[in-house]
Amino acid sequence: MDKKFKFYTWTITSNILNCVLFAISFFIILYSLRYNCSGNLVEIAIFISYMMYFIGIILNAICIYKSNKYGKMSGGILGIIGNLGYILSVFIPFIVFPAFILLIISCIILSNVKSNN
Repeated sequence: MDKKFKFYTWTITSNILNCVLFAISFFIILYSLRYNCSGNLVEIAIFISYMMYFIGIILNAICIYKSNKYGKMSGGILGIIGNLGYILSVFIPFIVFPAFILLIISCIILSNVKSNN
């Protein structure tokens, strides 16, 4: 397997983990709001979530840079928009579901990248 395709695999894995992580952290935050909990669990969940979203943005940006030969930049662009959507969900709550869908579509597009050779 080519090194570029291994990088696509890492980016796809990061996007899927971000979707799962967001779902888990969403329920932790809802639980904390329901039972008026404030503590380390909520803070750790939020910190890890945002750290993973920033890592996802960096991986998708590198993926866009490396995809010049293959012409499939749309997967990386959708991945960046999806991760930014999660980060912006603090200020714009209704953007959460579209961000989730964009990351899934990004994974599908990145998994279909083939070499031009």
